[in-house]
Amino acid sequence: MNNQLFKRNFLFSLMAVVMCLGLAAMSYGAATVSVDPATMDSPEVGEQFTVNINIAGGKSVAGFQAQVNYDSTAISYVSVAKGDYIPGDPAAGTFFPLFQQGDSHVVIGGTAINAGTGEGDGTLATLTFEVVEVKASSISLSDVTLSDAAANELEFTSADGAITVPAPEPDPDPEPTPDPEPEPDPDPEPTPDPEPTPDPDPEPTPDPEPTPDPEPTPDPEPTPDPVVPEPQVFKITLTNLTTGNPGMGGQIFSPPIFATHLGGVKIYEVGQPANAALVALAEGGDVSGLAALAAAAGANSVVGDGMVFPGASVTIMIEANSMNSALSLATMLVSTNDAFIGVADLALYDEAGMPISTTLELRSYDAGSEENTELGTDIPGPVGLSADEDPAGSNARVPTEGGVIAPHPGIMGVGDVAASFAWTEPTAMLSVEPYVPEPDPEPVVPEPQVFKITLTNLTEGEPGMGGQIFSPPIFATHLGGVKIYEVGEPANAALVALAEGGDVSGLAALAAAAGANSVVGEGMVLPGASVSIMISADAMNSALSLATMLVSTNDAFIGVADLALYDEAGMPVTVTRELRSYDAGSEQNTERGTDIPGPVGLPPEEDPEGSNARVPTEGGVITPHPGIMLVGDVTAAFQWTEPTAMLTVEPYVPEPDPEPEPVLPTYDVKLVSGLNMISVPLMPTEPYTAQTLADMLGSTVVIKLDAYSQTFVGYVAGAEGGYDFAIEGGKGYIVNTPEGGTVTFSGTAWSNEPAEMESEEAAAAPKINTAQSAWAFVITSDLQGQESGASYTMVAKNLRTGVVTTEKVTEDNGRVTGVWADLSRKSVVEAGDKVEISLVDENGTVVSGPFERTVQTSDINSAFLSVNMRVGDVRPKDTILGQNFPNPFNPETWIPYQLSRDSNVTIDIHGASGSLVRTLKLGHKSIGAYMTPSSAAYWDGKNSAGESVASGIYFYTLKTDDFSTTRKMVILK
Repeated sequence: MNNQLFKRNFLFSLMAVVMCLGLAAMSYGAATVSVDPATMDSPEVGEQFTVNINIAGGKSVAGFQAQVNYDSTAISYVSVAKGDYIPGDPAAGTFFPLFQQGDSHVVIGGTAINAGTGEGDGTLATLTFEVVEVKASSISLSDVTLSDAAANELEFTSADGAITVPAPEPDPDPEPTPDPEPEPDPDPEPTPDPEPTPDPDPEPTPDPEPTPDPEPTPDPEPTPDPVVPEPQVFKITLTNLTTGNPGMGGQIFSPPIFATHLGGVKIYEVGQPANAALVALAEGGDVSGLAALAAAAGANSVVGDGMVFPGASVTIMIEANSMNSALSLATMLVSTNDAFIGVADLALYDEAGMPISTTLELRSYDAGSEENTELGTDIPGPVGLSADEDPAGSNARVPTEGGVIAPHPGIMGVGDVAASFAWTEPTAMLSVEPYVPEPDPEPVVPEPQVFKITLTNLTEGEPGMGGQIFSPPIFATHLGGVKIYEVGEPANAALVALAEGGDVSGLAALAAAAGANSVVGEGMVLPGASVSIMISADAMNSALSLATMLVSTNDAFIGVADLALYDEAGMPVTVTRELRSYDAGSEQNTERGTDIPGPVGLPPEEDPEGSNARVPTEGGVITPHPGIMLVGDVTAAFQWTEPTAMLTVEPYVPEPDPEPEPVLPTYDVKLVSGLNMISVPLMPTEPYTAQTLADMLGSTVVIKLDAYSQTFVGYVAGAEGGYDFAIEGGKGYIVNTPEGGTVTFSGTAWSNEPAEMESEEAAAAPKINTAQSAWAFVITSDLQGQESGASYTMVAKNLRTGVVTTEKVTEDNGRVTGVWADLSRKSVVEAGDKVEISLVDENGTVVSGPFERTVQTSDINSAFLSVNMRVGDVRPKDTILGQNFPNPFNPETWIPYQLSRDSNVTIDIHGASGSLVRTLKLGHKSIGAYMTPSSAAYWDGKNSAGESVASGIYFYTLKTDDFSTTRKMVILK
């Protein structure tokens, strides 16, 4: 139904054009529209035939439209041509479009524009078909509409046609064969009766072979639905390729007209006469006729903005859709008789209904409507003709007899126009591309911000003597776009109250009602002084306004209206701005002391109480204040200069809170009364010496072993000249604390290294007999970073013995322990053994470690070794490039790898030919495994230009600072 309504409205719009061109309405006429011939025999496959859509008994017919239906399995549509019934020639203005072609129908129609109406009998259109299969079918009419010149619908009846299969020619009757003459029978010899033959049992007749069921005939493939292009805006650019000055090789194009319209409609054809609308453009650059035709046909048209000079371009945006799917354009070469550049019926969509991008070189055409004399008097404005050689009105048009559109030969040099006037082909360049607008950026939402606002009084001198006092100013942050005043407009009542008396209550009430933030400055602002306030702004209140009165004036004020506090990126701004004063327009500026509050020097009798009555200005508006103009009794010293004030705006960044003093770790050591062997567990802020340590512990002596000399040395508290020495971490000291007790050490971890000795090996402390091996030993770890639901196992290996212990991690507390034990009490671990500890997941992949630890004597004494492990803290021994997964893949894959050290990482992807397809720059990566989809390198199957690559074999190479290796992968589409 919508399609029918569209077609009917389309036809009636054509009729409306006829009416606009002055055709009078005609009376109704009854008619019959039929397919002729009504019945015909189908030709052979591949042959073409024509049928007419005829009308009989028509009266005052100015337009028609019909859907011609046919069996697409029997015949296919080829073309349609205008019949003789609708007056006029398409080239002369008769509009005859092909509206729409479907799988089994074609919509045709036409109308006469300024060419009269059809009467009586005739042919509306002739259609050509080609035979696909010789079979019986029909050609029928539906949705027929006839209209008169006033777009009134006419009555009609319709009749369809049929195609039949011709009957085969019958065979001719054969000549009758005469009966043979009968021969007389001779008397036959008597035949003896034969001996009776016994009947043998007859052979049984075998059952006939069953006839197999015929193979079922497959259903024919369904005819695909036609592709309907989506609406699309196209960017069309026409470039003038001519060079040189206009009229000297360079050509000026008239403002071109572009139109998107129904496919199959051509505004011109080479070898055919130009229609009146195209002639008007080619001879005078007049696009109105072509624009009217486009409007009547429901096409979209756009006229370029201005002339197109040599080397310049014009670009327009135009919409296309399923009905207006082709492009035409035309422009005049201005300094010629009737040359034009055009494009007719350029398809804007491909067969799949997708919008196209194309670039075409265009040549110029001769419209054939004007003699090409090549005389300067016949060409508008060639360079060099004087006024008497090219008088006004000399460029009269001389139509070409029977002229048709043809490629333009240019200026051939047979007249009086110089050869430099010639231009070269191609004349223009056309580019067509779908317009894809940039997506709107995400709106920037400013973060809340406190601003420091400072207003400085720039006036100088004593108040009332050039210097001006500002009333307490009001500042407000509010929604952007709101203005408390505009120059040239009347002041609102709240601003008048401030400008005449410094009253901020009205503006404060307006700010509160609008949800704005407002702050009133504290006290008057004297000449040269400043006032600063803090005020908050945010996404809703993102602009600043302020106002203050110049106190010793009638109605002068200083203001700022709607100053943006954030830039386009949503960042707070820093602004310094000079401000001038304004007259609120609400009080007469008499410049009399009695009208101005408190000018300096007026005695009381000249400025009596109540004398400053307000006298409103008739129709006053806000204007820049002229200052004191010396027309009253106020002295010239009262004048002030501009600018009157300075405004500074800056985001307020509070000073950061001072860093708190670090809280140092502490460690308590319990001392018994008497001798104790201790070490200092933490490195203090101030280094210990034997003396300060003794003072801290209340010790009488501090003894250390000199590892180099293998002798003990000591410090005696209180002894004059006693040997004092530094206390180091990781070393033992003998102290004697008569009182005993608990002492608290504070500090950080020791960072000292053993001092380098002059001998090859540092001297060792005297050996103390302690346990050096154990028959039972525990490896324990408190895991961090576990993933919920994941399963982990700790693996510990004694690198000396090769013995391995494993233990699953429980989800209860994340702690895991592994045990080595020998019930025969043989040693399983010794001091100095190296132990390798790893954590693996359910796939056997190392997710933490491996960590290598050396077993100390203290570990043997405590019978356990503790290691801290965190999931993800992988310490691979080797750098490895894994196989991509999945493989083969389409269109994306992941490339796993692991690093044995921190490094910059890239992955190069090459084709089978060795050409570089893509480089994945992964940046600086830490030691570890990158083996899962969340951590492995990702490739989307596209090259560096963003295009999907073809199926085939590809090679990928991992490159680190000290490693490179390559593997193969396959894309299979």
